[in-house]
Amino acid sequence: MSQTTHLQLPFLAAAQAQKHVTVNETLLRLDALVQLAAKSATTSTQPASPSDGDIYLLPAAKSGAAWGAMASGAIAYYRDGVWEELTPNPGWRCYVADEAALYARGASAWKRIAAEQEHRLIFTPGGDGVVSIYRIDPARTQNPRTDTISGIASDIITLASANAGLFFGAQMAGVSYARIWNTSKTPNQSAWIKAAPSSTTLRVVDAAAIAGWSNGETIQLGDPTGITPNRVIALDISPMMQTVLGRVFRQSGVLLKALVEGLGAQATLDTTEAGLNGSFNGHRSESGGGRLGGQYTQVTSVQSPISDSNLVFMRETVTGSAMGVTALSVVGVWV
Repeated sequence: MSQTTHLQLPFLAAAQAQKHVTVNETLLRLDALVQLAAKSATTSTQPASPSDGDIYLLPAAKSGAAWGAMASGAIAYYRDGVWEELTPNPGWRCYVADEAALYARGASAWKRIAAEQEHRLIFTPGGDGVVSIYRIDPARTQNPRTDTISGIASDIITLASANAGLFFGAQMAGVSYARIWNTSKTPNQSAWIKAAPSSTTLRVVDAAAIAGWSNGETIQLGDPTGITPNRVIALDISPMMQTVLGRVFRQSGVLLKALVEGLGAQATLDTTEAGLNGSFNGHRSESGGGRLGGQYTQVTSVQSPISDSNLVFMRETVTGSAMGVTALSVVGVWV
């Protein structure tokens, strides 16, 4: 074995020449890892003019000549004019300066540890178009909802019908992303809607996700039950977090304000941590229709596949023919 197991410190070899080189390498590594402290865990762009000794915990969206080739969650250590990648082990602790917070390394990711006196709820002021992670107004039946593709061009899906507003409301743009699925593919393929430019078009986050989709195929709003149980809609709230809070992180829960309207029948808006039976929270409209709403906390633990936030899962149910306005806004984020 040429190095230590835990900190990967190089050993001196028997009869080694220039022993000071190895000893100095070990001291430099210890200088970085003992009492580990990083400048940031959310900085994604490699700094242009770092100082010797700077340390960063790398987020998933990192970029730069050196950072781009490093693993997400790695420790980026700048010394002697070069960035070095250090691999953390489960159980390591790191103080993150720009948050004045302590992080712990889990099996595969860093997780912020809340101090005993730290405020745990961050309020998110704003209304529709700011914190409205889900807002659909037109009359409709419950999810999942489907339509047929009539065209694909870069990041735009053109629908065969003027139903884009049933997939993504105008006030959700810049606030959240909603997951759709191409159910004509085997296995089903997903993409994330970020806007509905017109009544017949949807814009997705990543054009590459729909590059292989074709005219005549079916898209669906609402996860297939083989992906997430109980026909839920997955929402990524990272755009709202970036705009309102200035950064994206894995929240432990959200304080939600919900509104649901039934059109001559009772309608229900539910949210859930992961779609499991018995895990749903939410509100029902009046039995004969009308609107009802309220506030409650929803635990979130499933990380988004496209951001550093956790997903919010929701479901619409209607006992009759139609439901009306359904709105879900984030009043606060639990950390």
